[in-house]
Amino acid sequence: MRETERDPIVQALRRGGNVAQAAAGLGIRRDTMRYRMERHGLKRSTFT
Repeated sequence: MRETERDPIVQALRRGGNVAQAAAGLGIRRDTMRYRMERHGLKRSTFT
């Protein structure tokens, strides 16, 4: 389940690196996006 959640997050961040835009593209709130990024060990600096 973790990979099925992580992959779309990574793809959305790679498209632009902007957390708010990536979250909107996934249909989730920015706070939820940040929580999931933290849970998967993803850092914004990796995608900007």
